[in-house]
Order: sequence, then C-alpha cells, then structure tokens
Amino acid sequence: MFYLYAIGSMLGYALQNALLAQHARKMDGLSLAFYRNISFTFTLLPLLIGTSVAEISIVLSHWVLLLMAGIMGGLYLGTFYMSYRYLPVGIAGALSRAFMTVLLTIVGWVFLGDRLSPAALAIILIIIAGSLLLGLTKNAHAHLRDHLFLGIALTVLAAIFLTATNYTPAVLSRIANPLVSGYFWELSIAIGSGILLLLRWMTIRVPMALIDARTFLSIALCSLPTLIGTGLFTLATRMGPVAIVTAIGSAQLVLLSFLGVRLYREHLKTVQWFAISLILAGVIGLKFV
Repeated sequence: MFYLYAIGSMLGYALQNALLAQHARKMDGLSLAFYRNISFTFTLLPLLIGTSVAEISIVLSHWVLLLMAGIMGGLYLGTFYMSYRYLPVGIAGALSRAFMTVLLTIVGWVFLGDRLSPAALAIILIIIAGSLLLGLTKNAHAHLRDHLFLGIALTVLAAIFLTATNYTPAVLSRIANPLVSGYFWELSIAIGSGILLLLRWMTIRVPMALIDARTFLSIALCSLPTLIGTGLFTLATRMGPVAIVTAIGSAQLVLLSFLGVRLYREHLKTVQWFAISLILAGVIGLKFV
C-alpha cells in the first residue's frame, strides 16, 4: 500500500499542477494560490471524515508550525505559478524539483552533517547539467512570455520555499492523524497567502486579482486532484521513508511534460526530453546513495 499511496499522490499533484497552469497565465500567482487553497476549505473536507475533535486539536496545537508553513507555501505557489507565464509546465516542474533536490542535499551536508559521497556529488552534477541543458534550450510558444531567465529564477525561488513548506506535513503526519494534518496544512497555505496579499497591498498597493464565481469554480475543480495528492502523500509519509515518497513523486516531471503537450500543445525538443530524463534519474538516484 505504501507504494500505491506514493504513486497515487504523484498522479494527483501532477494533474492539478497541469490543470492550474491555464489560470496561472491569467492572474498573478499569489492570488491564484489564495483562491486554490481557500477552495480546499470545502473540497478537502473528505479528509476529515471519521476524525475526532481530539485529533483536530492535536494538529491545531502546532499552529505556529502551520502558520510558518502556510506563508512558505504561499510564497512557493505564488512564485511557481508565476513561472508558468515564461516556461512550459513540464520545464517549470522539472527545474523546480531539480533545484529543490540539490538544495536539500546541500543543506543537509552543510548544516546537518550529512555525508556527501563521491556518488552523491556526481549525481548532483548530473542534475545541474540536466537543468542547464533544459533551461538554456528555448521553445517558441506563442502563449508564453519571452523572458526565459526570469522563469528559471522563479523556479529557483519556488524550490527554496517548497523545501520549507514540505517539512510540515512530513512532521505532523508522524505525530498526528495524517489526513487531518494534510487538510490543515493546505488550509494554512490559504491563510499564509492571504497574509502575503495583505502585506503586498499595504506596501506596494498591488491588490488581489478579483474573479467571478465561475472562475473560482473552475479553479476549485482544477485543484480537486489535490484531494488525492495530499491525502495519499500524508498517508505514505506515515507508512514509509519520506525520501522514497519524494523520489516516486519526482516521476511527475515526465507526466507534467506529457500533460503540457496534451493540454497546451507545449511540445518539447528531443534535447529537452533528454534533459528531463537526466534530472529525473538524478533526483531519484540521489535519494538512495
């Protein structure tokens, strides 16, 4: 069941990321992050079926951790969705995952004393090489803005924030009900995004994007696969190593690329498919060296 949960989580996240790209290219990323996650107040309620007040209280007692994760999650989604304006969905996803993996490895080596073996160093170089090859190969897509390096910079920022927010569900799922943890983690990102939107308006007077009910319903429906992604992710991290769950989750790089072709006609060049394969192999391999 552990592997089925991990694979199901990967499929859910990949599908909702691809579906939401259409909205990310019409509004600012932070507003989309808020609308996406506020819709989870209702659409993720099935995660709470059969839970008790005591189980909910345990999760909410870690409100400081949830709030910090919510702000980091809002920053992650805001920057990642913005990268969709400049990059095909497959490339944005691949670069974000590659940078996050390298960042986690370096943080563990520098601050946690993790051993960085010659094999791990070689794999990091492979991931970096794949990222450079992927990032420097241009595509002519009329619906994307011609600022390639800005898109790459946004995926780097997204990877930093993703690393920070992913810590929370992995921790809470070990000490509390994993489905309740997943629900309030996603809800905390709505709160964090709302705080960031308020701060943005107070400082630089940029308001939140206003949408009608039909658009909100569309965002909610596109986000619905997160019910599978988050629910199965928290179950999987409780049953087995986080490293294996994230390694399996990395397969969404290829799936996102295929979905980009099917949904948005974002055809990739042969060299880009090769680069994505390099990154995928490196990301998975780094989990087991």
